[in-house]
Amino acid sequence: MAESRFSQLRAVLKPWGVRGIGALGAYDIASNQFDWPTLGQVLGMSGSLLPMWAWFFILLSVLFYGLFEYVRLKIPASGHPPSNVVNWRPWISMESYTAHELALIIAKADPASMRLSSEAIGYLRGLKRAMSEKKLKYRPDDPDYPHLPPSSKARIAKKDALAYAKSKDYDMSHVERAEGLSEFARSRS
Repeated sequence: MAESRFSQLRAVLKPWGVRGIGALGAYDIASNQFDWPTLGQVLGMSGSLLPMWAWFFILLSVLFYGLFEYVRLKIPASGHPPSNVVNWRPWISMESYTAHELALIIAKADPASMRLSSEAIGYLRGLKRAMSEKKLKYRPDDPDYPHLPPSSKARIAKKDALAYAKSKDYDMSHVERAEGLSEFARSRS
């Protein structure tokens, strides 16, 4: 029973803000007890320690730090933008993709990006395995040496790529949604 109380107290006192407020409260109680200067007097004495512009600069730096912390916590660290930022229309009009581009499309990342996320690397490995096991038709990147294992530059026809993705139950709704928008735009013009 006592251990759960201590663990609960540790959990409450874990944030730095709670510790700071607790320290201020402890000082306020001790200042009343031992005739030390109160918090108001301490702030009045330290307020004239620096000029007014310096206090505003300190406040500005605290707000600036808070802004960076907010951005760090709110922006995903996956290395690629969310899928709603990618313009899928140029990729829909293509007749074939490289294995690298297809892995990025399945991972909902920008296919123009050269960096692969860990998710896209997994998809690329699966595509290479499927090509080497002849489960996915592809055009080798070097037609003079078709016996070499497939690389990330091997071209895959669009219909074969979409059929493979559906057979693996990959979520390709972002591509289908963009294809629907393209069809709608073509029908309107």
